[in-house]
Amino acid sequence: MSPRPKILVPTDFSEAAAGALNEAIVLGRLTSRGLMLLHVVSPTPYLPAHALFLAAGAHDPRPATDVARNQARFKLKKLAERVQPLTGQQPEIRVEFGSPEELICTLAEEAACAFIVLGSRPTGTGAGDLGSVATRVLRRAPCPVMLVRRPGHPPLLSAAAASLF
Repeated sequence: MSPRPKILVPTDFSEAAAGALNEAIVLGRLTSRGLMLLHVVSPTPYLPAHALFLAAGAHDPRPATDVARNQARFKLKKLAERVQPLTGQQPEIRVEFGSPEELICTLAEEAACAFIVLGSRPTGTGAGDLGSVATRVLRRAPCPVMLVRRPGHPPLLSAAAASLF
């Protein structure tokens, strides 16, 4: 018997992402699914990825992307330690480098995820604004998506997700 498809929970460690993780924990418990925690390290728009090196000093020649990956892995492990007792399953941890919306959708497809639960940080450009990454993921996702906005606002479900409830 193959394992049940997981719930993909991308995080940028923001308040919205924390809310999404809380919703994913509830959804995971209701559906008996494990979680896959993902952080995507994005290249800076000002410098190419190969030019990113620590500015802290010449004594540490590691590229800033390596440092960012290690920091993200550490934070994800801490999140996983908090999540495991709540779900009864050890979450899978992934750290990737590139475009968040592309990697979220690609990983969801490759891992045949059952859901994506994503925090949404509106940019403030309009009443229906969900945030650029959230909007792109919602349009391209290969599975149902739950978008979690700031506290006090109910989550938004993609049409595919809404049809499941």
